[in-house]
Amino acid sequence: MIKKDVQARRIGIFGASGSGKTTKALDLVAKVNRLIAFDPLDDLTKIKTRISDLGYLRKFVIKNYAKGFRVRFVPELGKAKEQLSEISLFLRELQAGYKFNRHNALVTLFVDELDTSFPLNISRSMGENGFYFLCCRGRHYGINIVGISQRMSLVDLPFRANLSDLFVFRLADFNDIKAATQMLGTPYRQRIIDLTNFKYIYKNPEGVIK
Repeated sequence: MIKKDVQARRIGIFGASGSGKTTKALDLVAKVNRLIAFDPLDDLTKIKTRISDLGYLRKFVIKNYAKGFRVRFVPELGKAKEQLSEISLFLRELQAGYKFNRHNALVTLFVDELDTSFPLNISRSMGENGFYFLCCRGRHYGINIVGISQRMSLVDLPFRANLSDLFVFRLADFNDIKAATQMLGTPYRQRIIDLTNFKYIYKNPEGVIK
């Protein structure tokens, strides 16, 4: 049996446009050597390899698994939800070896515009949703998730409820401030309201808020 020294994490980063959330997310994944970035707006250009065909993505990742890969996937217009689910199911299949202790290689799925691709209540309405599975069970397959959104309150609850790490940047909408307050606690409400660009509140895997 292969010893697994590092636990996969589920990281949520929320903040208004220009608050610094994307910069933080890109910093977190800068040295990840097995990375798929789901890029609905086609603007994560720091990740050079761009793919827009699911079949080619599968072949590319499998071919480069041993040496590593850093790729961004741009979904078809109007198909973000379905294609994120398909990629998630592919990663579950890809990482079966981790699940059954044949290797300890981690993979990271970085999802931009999460409120578009995993919106509120989608896990109830969309049959088998691959991303929902990863939110609940992905860590057992060695799959890290980094999800970012301007609209915290519009991201489905299975993602928010299963976070190991939470970053809250400046929020522009009252409902998002309310959602962040529910996750961090009422004493942090004013700190959330007072956040300025590139400042954030961080809750770590041990539940410590900084």
